[in-house]
Amino acid sequence: MTRLFLYVSILAAALCGCIHSAPVPDEVKSSAPGFGSSDRSPEGPLLSLPNGITIVDRPYSDGNCAGQSDRHGVGEVRFCMQLSNNTGTPAFVTIPAGTVFISENTKSPNGLIVKEINIRIPAHAAPVMQFLTCSINQDRKAPAATFGPQPILTNHYSMPELLSLLETKRINAEDYDGKTPPAAISAAVQAAVHELAHTGRLSAGAREKLAQLPDQ
Repeated sequence: MTRLFLYVSILAAALCGCIHSAPVPDEVKSSAPGFGSSDRSPEGPLLSLPNGITIVDRPYSDGNCAGQSDRHGVGEVRFCMQLSNNTGTPAFVTIPAGTVFISENTKSPNGLIVKEINIRIPAHAAPVMQFLTCSINQDRKAPAATFGPQPILTNHYSMPELLSLLETKRINAEDYDGKTPPAAISAAVQAAVHELAHTGRLSAGAREKLAQLPDQ
């Protein structure tokens, strides 16, 4: 009986070891809510806009918006956003790096701003602008239709490192006179975001590629 108990115990331990050491499939990995394969909403405080500045309705995907000369950011998740200035003076709006626009469809990716965006809005004006943001959900393939009316500032634990590496890089559309940034730049940035969203960290290879991006 003692030998049988010992054998069963050893077998159970071996099986538990196999279970715990088995690799987690890529398709179920997520470093935080709303990132990677997670269907939950990203977490963080709501983005605060200056007094008198509002987002009209909600950001939305529209092919006609692609013709807007007022283009901002970098990334593969693209949408139109209308900002209204209800004051009698021009307003300067800063959308900080780390802002996440949350897709209203969990089949479509959430969009992340990786470098600060600064916008001047004339008095009593409501311009429509195109925003380029990075996908934080590599496995979501459906085109984004609409986003929540209020973006958040992500509290992802590894985001500060990524944003710091990109802070002085020439990656935003504003750095290219409102034109879409070169494909090689967008691809390097997007790959790093996907890696962080998926694993929670940046590899040495990703850091090296980001370091090679052009400086401002």
